[in-house]
Parts: sequence; C-alpha cells; structure tokens
Amino acid sequence: MLTTRSCWEVVDKGVAMSYELACCVQVIDAGTKNTVNFGDQINDRQIFIGWEILVDQGISSDSRNVYKSYDVKWSETSELRKDVQSWLGDELTDERIRRFAPKSLLGKYCNLELVPLSNDDGAKILAVKGVAPLPIGIDPATLPKPVSSFRIFTISETDMELLESLPVEIKNQIKNSPEYAWAQKVSNDDCE
Repeated sequence: MLTTRSCWEVVDKGVAMSYELACCVQVIDAGTKNTVNFGDQINDRQIFIGWEILVDQGISSDSRNVYKSYDVKWSETSELRKDVQSWLGDELTDERIRRFAPKSLLGKYCNLELVPLSNDDGAKILAVKGVAPLPIGIDPATLPKPVSSFRIFTISETDMELLESLPVEIKNQIKNSPEYAWAQKVSNDDCE
C-alpha cells in the first residue's frame, strides 16, 4: 500500500532537494483506488506518470525511473492539473482539458523537483514533489534521449510484461483495482 501520493524507485542521493532533467516515458492506468476518508468511501481513478532521470548523478541505471500517482481530476486544486500546467507552461482551459490525453505527455522533457524520503522499510527514496518546464531557450532536440522506451499501460489491454516490470507498489495497486479484476475475469471467460 502506498503511504503517500508518490511512488519511488530506491535511490540514495543524500541531498535535501534537487531539480533533475527528465523525460516522460510511462503513463500507467492504475484503475480505481478505494479509500476511506472521515468515514466516507472514496473511489478515485488513478494514473501514474513515470519519468526517466536523464542526468546521471550517481544514480544506478536500474533506478533512473521515478513515478508520481495522480487522481484523475481536473479541478483547480488537483495535483494533476497543477503539475501539467506547470510542465506545459500554460493554463489548461476547460476546452483543452476535454481534449487532453495523458499519453500526449510521453516524450516531453521537464525538470523534476525531487525530495529524499524514507520508505516504510527505511530505504532512502526520491519523491516527485513538482514538475517544471525546461528553461527558456533549451531545445529538446539537443537533450539526451531516454534509454527507456515510451510505454502506456491500460488495464483494458493489459500488457503483462510491462505490468511485471513496474515497481511493486504500482503493480499491487493495479492488481487490487476493480478494473483489473474485471479485465482478468473477461480474459478468463474468453479462454473458455
């Protein structure tokens, strides 16, 4: 179970906060997360956005990806709206939100604000605190290309190879969603 709104790969950086050049390499449909808040059952659809950190500052090649979970909500105060607006550098109008597809973020560069935390096991991890655009004048064509391929995970078309490659917290959240249970039932029914 995730204890905060971000999910991280284990990284030992030993800094208070950093801004890292990154590229969006994954958009993951995590299904509906059921939580209880002050006695009320809340069912929020969630996605994870995954970035590959492109400037290696002691990060092993296995730990270049960081993730942040978002409730799929577009209210003025939602984290998804705040981060996407900051990342793209302009306001999301209602019309633009209606047309917006998270997969359009794949391949887009940004600066991630990362903060070190400790997970439940005491391991040092990096959490995505914020997403900022590239500085003015930086041409994305001149930046290093990510090693990871661009991947989209949707529960309705489950890519088991991608699912198994995800961090355990994300994989477990997907597998515990009602959409995943339904997709597995439909898949099993089709095999009979």
